[in-house]
Order: sequence, then C-alpha cells, then structure tokens
Amino acid sequence: MLQSSKLSDFQQKINKKIGEVEYLQRQIISEEALLSEASATQKTTIDCRALVQRAVAMTQEQLKYKISSIVTQALALIFADPYEFKVEFVERRNSTECDLLFSRGGEDYDPLESAGHGAADVASFTLRISYWLLSSTVPFILLDEPFRHLSEDLQPAAAEMLRMLSNEFGIQFLIVSHEEEITNCADKRYDFQLRDRVTVAEMIS
Repeated sequence: MLQSSKLSDFQQKINKKIGEVEYLQRQIISEEALLSEASATQKTTIDCRALVQRAVAMTQEQLKYKISSIVTQALALIFADPYEFKVEFVERRNSTECDLLFSRGGEDYDPLESAGHGAADVASFTLRISYWLLSSTVPFILLDEPFRHLSEDLQPAAAEMLRMLSNEFGIQFLIVSHEEEITNCADKRYDFQLRDRVTVAEMIS
C-alpha cells in the first residue's frame, strides 16, 4: 500500500514536469515566432532605410546639377571670367548640410569671402530663381535694388539676364531700382516722387 502511494506521488511529479516541459515548448514556439516576425520587420526596416537613402542621394544629385547649372550660367552671362557655382551636400553633426561654393581653376572659394560682392549678388539672385523653379509658387518675384553691388559696366548684362529669365520661365518681376539699365529692361516703368509728403507714381513707358 505504501509503495503504491509512493508510485502515485512519483507519477504526479512526472506529470507535473511533463506539463512544465510542454508549457516551455509552447513558450519557445511563441518566442521563435516573435523572433521571426522581429527579424522580418528589421529586414523590412533596413530595406526601407536603404531605399530612402538612395532616394535622398538621387534627389541631392538632381538638386546639385540643377542649382549649379542655373547659377553658373547666370554668372557666365555677366562676367568675362566667371566662377563655376558648386553645391555640395555634406554630413555634419548627424545631419545633412549644404555648402555653396565658387570654383575656379580647381580651387573652391567661399562666395562671401573670396569673391566680389557683385558675383555674390548674382549668385544670391539666381538661387532665389532656382528655389522658385523647384517649387510650385506663383510666377511672381519682387526684387528690391537687385545687383546693386555690380559695377556700372555690368548692369546691361544683368538687365539682359532678367529679360531672358522672364521670357524663358514666364516669371513676372516687380523691380525697385535706381539703376537705369535695370529699369530700362522693364515692359512698364513707373517713377515715384514724394510731393508734399505724398508718394506720386508716374508711368514712364
């Protein structure tokens, strides 16, 4: 009788251990499924990140080409020995930054420190045009004293560039300027005078 009782207790312990093993097996299967799902998610994330990185790289290359070519062409229209304009995307402090450079003879220069203000003026203006061309804004740009740093002999070339950009891209410029060569390129010109503390506009042409 005593031996039968011991056998029964032993059988219960075995059954309990079998239940624990079966539970652990189910847990292992569940964890393996979760691990497999996590691995698949990780692979998808890595693939998506790679796609995004490729898309960003392609977009940056297109931007570099479009912006560089537009600004370089504008500089070539005005200056006899123009700089080439370069756009470089670089990683700094865990973020992407954009360097804008003048280049001549294989050497790169800071536009604001190593070139005349006239060249920087033209580059700045053309960058605004580039931004407009890359966006979906209305074809209207207001300019206050553009190219004021250009020497007088280069003003006609700047005026011709304005006319060309307006005709080629359908941009309407509203320009405030004291430079006669710049105002002469306009389709309509107005002269503003202050008379008795009132601004009076008179159409010239």
